[in-house]
Amino acid sequence: MPKKTPQHTSDDQDGLDELKFLAALDFEPWPASPTPGPSQEDWYSWNLTHGANLRAAFTIMQGDKAKTTEVAADLGIDGVENVAGCFRESAEFFEQMRTVLIAASGRLMAGLAAHETRTH
Repeated sequence: MPKKTPQHTSDDQDGLDELKFLAALDFEPWPASPTPGPSQEDWYSWNLTHGANLRAAFTIMQGDKAKTTEVAADLGIDGVENVAGCFRESAEFFEQMRTVLIAASGRLMAGLAAHETRTH
């Protein structure tokens, strides 16, 4: 019995087009450093600020309405505005870290696509 020739679907073509697109991506590497990523001092500093804010945010998220109302009353308007501003600054910091992680993931996918298109 003769072997059937595989039939390619439009989904196959879409996947191939995406693979070729990823393989064609180019990017500039970041400057090299002796230790990649943030220094121990940077991590320590970030943790003092953003780690503390994240822990405080978790505490608030784990409190019920009565507890949250009590904390807000203790802080007062200025205190709540200050803490909320700190939370927003940390949210921006974590968004920047998220961007780096997503970009690195994309670079890995582009590298894999370049490898796959060369080997097939």
